[in-house]
Amino acid sequence: MADRFQAAPPLNLNVTDPPQVAVEPAGFWIRFVAVFVDGMIFGFIQYPLRIPAYILTMVMGNESTLASGLSILWMVVAYIASFYFYFGWFYSNKGATPGKLLVNIRVLRDDTGTHLSYGQAIGREFLGKFLSALTLGIGYFLAAFREDKKALHDLVFSTRVVRVRK
Repeated sequence: MADRFQAAPPLNLNVTDPPQVAVEPAGFWIRFVAVFVDGMIFGFIQYPLRIPAYILTMVMGNESTLASGLSILWMVVAYIASFYFYFGWFYSNKGATPGKLLVNIRVLRDDTGTHLSYGQAIGREFLGKFLSALTLGIGYFLAAFREDKKALHDLVFSTRVVRVRK
């Protein structure tokens, strides 16, 4: 009778522990799909931000050097701001952009396995992917041929892209 009233093990109420999931390196094609989706979303975000530049050009005239300069400046600032918030926020808070979340892949730090910081996310997306593109795209294709599926920007910024299976 005493066996029926044994104490239950204590509950782990630590909600910061990530759920246990199986991870494997994400391959080239699944990453390509995620980048395509992110490109569509990012373009959709960028379109309304460009409207002030178009209005400025219409008001000041197409031939105005000042209007052209201000339009270009506005588009660059809008691009950088949206880039910073889109990639920085999603990588540091969700571990992935919406395109990557859609296909269940995450970008993690190699050393800790945690989400990227804002700085690491921006560096990886801006400088790292610029380097991958600068090699005539070979930096991206490394992910197709390496066993660990790392592209050049992953190697430079010590990140890994993993497919999450719950």
